[in-house]
Amino acid sequence: MEHELNHLQQPVGRAVSGWTPPPRPAREPLMGRLARLEHVFRLGYRRGEWKCDALNAPSRAAAQRLGFTFEGVFRQAAIHKGRSRDTAWYAVLDRDWPGRRSGFQQWLDPANFDERGRQRKRLADCQGVSP
Repeated sequence: MEHELNHLQQPVGRAVSGWTPPPRPAREPLMGRLARLEHVFRLGYRRGEWKCDALNAPSRAAAQRLGFTFEGVFRQAAIHKGRSRDTAWYAVLDRDWPGRRSGFQQWLDPANFDERGRQRKRLADCQGVSP
Protein backbone atom coordinates (compact mmCIF):
# COMPACT_ATOMS: atom_id res chain seq x y z
CA MET A 1 0.00 0.00 0.00
CA GLU A 2 1.25 3.41 -0.84
CA HIS A 3 0.83 6.51 1.24
CA GLU A 4 0.19 9.39 -1.17
CA LEU A 5 0.90 12.58 0.80
CA ASN A 6 0.98 14.74 -2.35
CA HIS A 7 -2.54 13.61 -3.26
CA LEU A 8 -3.82 13.45 0.33
CA GLN A 9 -4.87 9.82 0.11
CA GLN A 10 -4.16 6.97 2.50
CA PRO A 11 -4.84 3.24 2.15
CA VAL A 12 -6.81 1.85 5.09
CA GLY A 13 -7.78 -1.62 3.93
CA ARG A 14 -6.03 -4.41 2.15
CA ALA A 15 -6.48 -8.11 1.78
CA VAL A 16 -3.40 -10.20 2.33
CA SER A 17 -3.15 -13.40 0.32
CA GLY A 18 -4.47 -16.35 2.29
CA TRP A 19 -6.42 -14.17 4.74
CA THR A 20 -10.17 -13.84 4.70
CA PRO A 21 -12.26 -11.58 6.89
CA PRO A 22 -14.54 -13.16 9.49
CA PRO A 23 -17.97 -14.16 8.14
CA ARG A 24 -19.64 -11.53 10.32
CA PRO A 25 -18.22 -8.18 11.35
CA ALA A 26 -16.66 -8.34 14.79
CA ARG A 27 -16.81 -5.25 16.99
CA GLU A 28 -13.12 -5.02 17.95
CA PRO A 29 -11.62 -5.12 14.43
CA LEU A 30 -14.27 -2.69 13.25
CA MET A 31 -13.40 -0.31 16.07
CA GLY A 32 -9.79 -0.42 14.85
CA ARG A 33 -10.84 0.33 11.28
CA LEU A 34 -13.02 3.19 12.52
CA ALA A 35 -10.10 4.64 14.51
CA ARG A 36 -7.81 4.38 11.48
CA LEU A 37 -10.28 6.15 9.20
CA GLU A 38 -10.97 8.80 11.82
CA HIS A 39 -7.23 9.45 12.11
CA VAL A 40 -6.75 9.60 8.32
CA PHE A 41 -9.44 12.25 7.89
CA ARG A 42 -8.39 14.19 10.99
CA LEU A 43 -4.92 14.50 9.43
CA GLY A 44 -6.52 16.13 6.39
CA TYR A 45 -6.42 13.27 3.89
CA ARG A 46 -9.10 13.45 1.21
CA ARG A 47 -9.57 9.71 0.72
CA GLY A 48 -9.14 6.39 2.45
CA GLU A 49 -8.57 3.47 0.08
CA TRP A 50 -9.20 -0.27 0.15
CA LYS A 51 -7.46 -2.38 -2.50
CA CYS A 52 -7.76 -6.13 -2.92
CA ASP A 53 -7.43 -8.92 -5.44
CA ALA A 54 -10.45 -8.61 -7.72
CA LEU A 55 -11.08 -12.35 -7.23
CA ASN A 56 -11.25 -12.02 -3.43
CA ALA A 57 -15.02 -11.90 -3.01
CA PRO A 58 -14.97 -11.83 0.84
CA SER A 59 -12.66 -8.79 0.87
CA ARG A 60 -14.73 -7.00 -1.76
CA ALA A 61 -17.90 -7.68 0.25
CA ALA A 62 -16.19 -6.39 3.43
CA ALA A 63 -15.18 -3.15 1.70
CA GLN A 64 -18.73 -2.53 0.55
CA ARG A 65 -20.21 -3.51 3.92
CA LEU A 66 -17.87 -0.98 5.57
CA GLY A 67 -19.21 1.75 3.31
CA PHE A 68 -16.36 2.01 0.81
CA THR A 69 -17.45 2.90 -2.74
CA PHE A 70 -16.30 0.66 -5.58
CA GLU A 71 -14.21 2.66 -8.03
CA GLY A 72 -13.13 0.04 -10.52
CA VAL A 73 -10.63 -2.67 -11.35
CA PHE A 74 -7.03 -2.03 -12.35
CA ARG A 75 -6.41 -4.83 -14.82
CA GLN A 76 -3.11 -6.68 -14.63
CA ALA A 77 -2.07 -4.48 -11.71
CA ALA A 78 0.41 -6.99 -10.31
CA ILE A 79 1.85 -10.46 -10.61
CA HIS A 80 1.27 -12.51 -7.49
CA LYS A 81 2.37 -16.13 -7.11
CA GLY A 82 2.95 -16.34 -10.86
CA ARG A 83 -0.55 -15.11 -11.72
CA SER A 84 -1.54 -11.81 -13.25
CA ARG A 85 -3.67 -10.10 -10.64
CA ASP A 86 -6.39 -7.54 -11.16
CA THR A 87 -6.88 -5.14 -8.24
CA ALA A 88 -10.30 -3.88 -7.13
CA TRP A 89 -10.25 -0.33 -5.71
CA TYR A 90 -12.65 1.10 -3.14
CA ALA A 91 -12.58 4.44 -1.35
CA VAL A 92 -14.23 6.60 1.29
CA LEU A 93 -13.90 10.32 0.57
CA ASP A 94 -13.59 13.04 3.18
CA ARG A 95 -16.98 14.42 2.15
CA ASP A 96 -18.56 10.96 2.68
CA TRP A 97 -16.87 10.37 6.02
CA PRO A 98 -19.39 12.04 8.37
CA GLY A 99 -22.17 9.73 7.12
CA ARG A 100 -19.93 6.66 7.23
CA ARG A 101 -18.77 7.53 10.76
CA SER A 102 -22.40 7.82 11.83
CA GLY A 103 -23.12 4.37 10.36
CA PHE A 104 -20.15 2.85 12.21
CA GLN A 105 -21.24 4.45 15.49
CA GLN A 106 -24.83 3.29 15.02
CA TRP A 107 -23.67 -0.29 14.42
CA LEU A 108 -21.20 -0.23 17.35
CA ASP A 109 -23.84 1.07 19.80
CA PRO A 110 -24.22 -1.55 22.57
CA ALA A 111 -28.00 -1.41 22.03
CA ASN A 112 -27.40 -2.95 18.58
CA PHE A 113 -26.24 -6.21 20.21
CA ASP A 114 -28.27 -8.71 22.18
CA GLU A 115 -27.11 -10.37 25.42
CA ARG A 116 -25.22 -13.01 23.40
CA GLY A 117 -23.36 -10.38 21.37
CA ARG A 118 -25.35 -10.90 18.17
CA GLN A 119 -26.03 -7.84 16.07
CA ARG A 120 -29.61 -6.67 15.75
CA LYS A 121 -28.98 -4.49 12.70
CA ARG A 122 -26.36 -5.30 10.04
CA LEU A 123 -23.46 -2.93 9.44
CA ALA A 124 -24.43 -2.59 5.77
CA ASP A 125 -27.89 -1.46 6.88
CA CYS A 126 -26.35 1.16 9.18
CA GLN A 127 -24.15 2.33 6.31
CA GLY A 128 -27.09 2.43 3.89
CA VAL A 129 -25.36 -0.10 1.61
CA SER A 130 -27.32 -2.53 -0.55
CA PRO A 131 -26.37 -6.22 -0.17
